[in-house]
Amino acid sequence: LEIIKNIGVTKEITMKAASEILPTLLSLPTTLHETIFNPHATSHELLVLISALSLFWTLIFQILHKTLTPYIQRQSWLKEAMGREYDRVGVLMCRALSVNWTRDRYIEIMVRDWPKMQGI
Repeated sequence: LEIIKNIGVTKEITMKAASEILPTLLSLPTTLHETIFNPHATSHELLVLISALSLFWTLIFQILHKTLTPYIQRQSWLKEAMGREYDRVGVLMCRALSVNWTRDRYIEIMVRDWPKMQGI
């Protein structure tokens, strides 16, 4: 019986929090726009702006990675290009970083990270 009462309280708290957060989220684009063009923005406003931008770009890079990875994994031209890159500079880079990667391991890692690198 106590668990059922606690669930009701939790649901009430969640609904109250959602009703308070929703107007803030809906006004966020306007707030961000105003902060961008405000020469006297406070540190709190700038922190909100930076957080929103970092969240936005994180989502973009994750979507880009998830979208491109299945396509990239099937491309032989990219694997060949990564092999040539390994032969030219990859070996030197691995030595400089004290990483002992074989040609196949280098190609595997670079093909896996290629969509992220294109986003950057």
